[in-house]
Amino acid sequence: MAVSNEINRVEYDCDGSQQVFSFGFRIFTNSDIEVYVRDVSSETKLPLNSGYTVTPAGTDFINGGSITTTVAYSAGNKIVIIRTLPLTSEFNLAEAGELSSTALVAAIDRNVMISQQLNSKIKNVIQAPATESTPQVLPPQVERAGKFLFFSNDGSITAQGIAEQGAISVDEQTIQLTGSTLSIKNSGVTAAKLNNNVNEHITSLADSAIGVHAVAVNPHPVYTTGDDFSAHTNNLDVHRSNPNLLINGGFQVWQRGESFINVVTNTYTADRWVFNDNNTTSRANITKNEQSNLIFEIANSGSAVLSVLDQRIDILGKKQSSQFTFSTMLKKSSGTSGSLTMYDEIGAPFVSESISDSDEFQTISITGTLPENKSTVNCRFQINNPQNGQSLEIVWAKLEVGNIATPFEYSNYTTEALKCHRYYWDRDSFSYLYDAKKSTTNSGPTGTSILFPTEMRATPTVTLKNPSGNFSVQSVTKHGFEVRGNSWGQCSFNGFTASAEI
Repeated sequence: MAVSNEINRVEYDCDGSQQVFSFGFRIFTNSDIEVYVRDVSSETKLPLNSGYTVTPAGTDFINGGSITTTVAYSAGNKIVIIRTLPLTSEFNLAEAGELSSTALVAAIDRNVMISQQLNSKIKNVIQAPATESTPQVLPPQVERAGKFLFFSNDGSITAQGIAEQGAISVDEQTIQLTGSTLSIKNSGVTAAKLNNNVNEHITSLADSAIGVHAVAVNPHPVYTTGDDFSAHTNNLDVHRSNPNLLINGGFQVWQRGESFINVVTNTYTADRWVFNDNNTTSRANITKNEQSNLIFEIANSGSAVLSVLDQRIDILGKKQSSQFTFSTMLKKSSGTSGSLTMYDEIGAPFVSESISDSDEFQTISITGTLPENKSTVNCRFQINNPQNGQSLEIVWAKLEVGNIATPFEYSNYTTEALKCHRYYWDRDSFSYLYDAKKSTTNSGPTGTSILFPTEMRATPTVTLKNPSGNFSVQSVTKHGFEVRGNSWGQCSFNGFTASAEI
């Protein structure tokens, strides 16, 4: 019988009841097949007789046969039957003996089957293209032990250990390993000179080679206006996750409340995030859901062409153009036309990309170069041609230096709150009662001094809550303020806000 096809394996999906599985390719004996049970993560070779039995299709196995497993395997498993012949010959020619055509055909078929069997194995190995003639030979065992395979610049295979010192160049990035410190330098990424020694971060390796991680000394870098980003190109160590230049990118801090219904343009909602539209006619609902995601919903579209939720970052120098990446995870409602956009300080977009149509959560990013002599980046979530009820559900947002979107990492609430307090501080449930003047004969004013939890971005506007009495806010600085009485009598207030928003 001729071997007319190359089929030497078959597989079936299990259903929890089926135990008999057929195969249509020829074998010579019941030990010429191997049977495996495979799921998504592992496979098990079944033993002949105790794991399965083999039955021919007829009087022999010329037309294949079937196997019967001793148990029925549940759904999600697969039964795989593979012809696996021993690499031997069982055909003997006796000198001056009779030549059997049946035995000769079987021997030839057997050699063809073994060739198919070897070809199946070869197809599952990594191979160089057929047009390449240079042999790819592994380094000796002693040289490759405990190391990774690595392709050198000429494409040949070498072995390199994670603990060795050296540098690997990949495109524009150079990966430099010195002792236990791993640094990645990218000549295509410009970097700001960061105060508070943020560039002096700690990079370390975990116990395993794949556990590379980095920790920044200062979780909230503060840039100085006028710094030159490109001047530090060759000295920037790129972390596994770069610092997020956006504040409250995980929407953890909501000092003003967690539900803003029918708000008008230029309204701050979650800390550092402000709602705007292009002609002041639309209204929005900005809320925090049970998953702590931000919901941006159009309450009344008005005549707006676009409605936006944005954050302005005023920390960049005015010397060189710089590249930035804005990334997010979000989901948009059906029919919503949305986009991610980065604007400069005069409201001119320098990069924008539409959010693809999907009702599932998606992670997207855009990269753009801020024009020279511009000092701010405005990151915007846009709903274009808004209609009532359209919405975005935003999980997180991130802005970083460079053209690579690195993973988003949540910081703790206290850290994010302190960042927000540089721009806005709402001191609620704070009551103070005092005499504005000590007596009718003592004209010296009395009062109180209040310090902010962190230095604010600029001298803030301070507004007292429920003030009572004749007094005034005085000596306001980035660090605090004073409340002083103007005449004799008692004064009180029940909290305050200090705003230094951009």
